[in-house]
Amino acid sequence: MHVASENAHLMWNPDDPSTYLIRSSMHHFRPHQPNWGFRKFSLMTDLAQRLGYSSHSSIPEIGIVNLTVYLRTPRVQDIYLQYGNMRQPGRILVGLENKAKTGWLNVLLQTYYHINAFRSMVYKIPTSYNATADIVWALQRTFHAMQISQVPVSTDELISAMGCRVGEAQDAQDKALLILYLLEKGMEAREVGGNLKRLFEGQLCTYQYALDSYQGSSRCEMFWDLSLNIRPYRSLAESLRDYIQPLGVEDSHLLGRGQRGTQVPTIDRFPPVLHLHLKRYEYNLKAPRFVKDDSLWEFPDEIDLAPFLSFSADKSEPSIYRLFAVITHEGNENGGVYYVYLRPTGDGPFVKFHDEQVTPASSEEVFDTNFGEDYGDMYGASKSAYILFYCRVSRLQELFGDITDADLPSSVGYWASSHRCRG
Repeated sequence: MHVASENAHLMWNPDDPSTYLIRSSMHHFRPHQPNWGFRKFSLMTDLAQRLGYSSHSSIPEIGIVNLTVYLRTPRVQDIYLQYGNMRQPGRILVGLENKAKTGWLNVLLQTYYHINAFRSMVYKIPTSYNATADIVWALQRTFHAMQISQVPVSTDELISAMGCRVGEAQDAQDKALLILYLLEKGMEAREVGGNLKRLFEGQLCTYQYALDSYQGSSRCEMFWDLSLNIRPYRSLAESLRDYIQPLGVEDSHLLGRGQRGTQVPTIDRFPPVLHLHLKRYEYNLKAPRFVKDDSLWEFPDEIDLAPFLSFSADKSEPSIYRLFAVITHEGNENGGVYYVYLRPTGDGPFVKFHDEQVTPASSEEVFDTNFGEDYGDMYGASKSAYILFYCRVSRLQELFGDITDADLPSSVGYWASSHRCRG
């Protein structure tokens, strides 16, 4: 059974109805999502200020507050037409079905799909129209469906190809790297490997110096993402500075047994698409278990990464990066939901993709409400940014160039036409 529901909760001051606080939401009730509830409550200080009282007012001081609830149950088709897609010039932005705790996959697919250079790369991988249980073929068909559909798209085939089970909570960060790993392996098997590296691969170098002899050694390696510490920092810039801070080391494999020294990590190259993982989960010895950290941590719309490059790095190309996507987790360490705010064209306004729902997003929603808060656990499950994607501004045209049906591989075109004929 499928039932759609739209509701709005209005709290207002009976002495002055022009002062009010409103919260609204929509949910599509179906077998694998049979319930819904508020994950966060309004603070008394915010409530008092919105209703025209002092922020220090207590409930007895506020007195009477009226609560009005609006509820409607439109047709599911109308919900899909209103929330299931969103039209932009030359394109339709479509949602993805949630197959029971597959929100992690949906946010990653939306992010990768809207990087047109990535989608074009996937389309160019040679495939056979009758291939099965193959992530490349499944990803091609899923992307094609997202490109032409006007209703939320199924991810069943891709879930099967990845070997994942529905109904099991997954970590979006772990699965992001798994998708790229499986895709790279699929490309290498077809002798077209290495293309993903041009989009996502940067370079790190680590230098170590012995304290007694001042002799040193170095090692360079590639990275596909950077995992940043949140505490005790308050911003992206502070966490990046922490990432490249010298560290004291002992008995390292670069220095040798019994040697004490200093380790200096450096970033030699940032990739065109920079994947930043925020360490929101930490082990609490008192619990003892992993807990989610929703503490306040800010990130900018645009950032110059040149100050975080090594002295020897090539700085001929500007290192200005613009925010492309924010993958948000709302909930706690025991569970929650994922959704993503992204710029479908790499520039311009943000759009929110939450499973089947596709809606415009304000700057306040993208930034302020995703920074986290220092009192998160006291007032219910909080939401905060978990993964950020930044794109190099000088590569935006290359990353987000137009894609049409003509770019589809012939195998996908043949498969699509044959299935239309059968239908």
